[in-house]
Amino acid sequence: MATMLIRFCADYADEFYVYGFALCTEAWWTAHMDSLASVGWPQEVYFGTNESIEYHNAADYRRAFEVTSISQEDAATLWRLFPLDESDECPAFGHVLFIEPESEDEDDE
Repeated sequence: MATMLIRFCADYADEFYVYGFALCTEAWWTAHMDSLASVGWPQEVYFGTNESIEYHNAADYRRAFEVTSISQEDAATLWRLFPLDESDECPAFGHVLFIEPESEDEDDE
């Protein structure tokens, strides 16, 4: 199973860039991108205390990511160098602002 290096870079209000990376499987990334069909746009993703980045559509969101397949050796090096949460399906270091589709319970509020 291929390991994907997901690099994230987004501009926050023309003030600073937000960076991070995640390691996940190709299946996880494909399922994540497919899940975007069920979200309403625009989407606002928060980080920090009250900062957020707004995405107007799926293409706008996708532009914040660079996705590369990496070797198991490279993945092992990243695991050694960065404190990634091994229990997470797609562990991230830094800020990686993933959109999470809303559950039906959240729609009822």
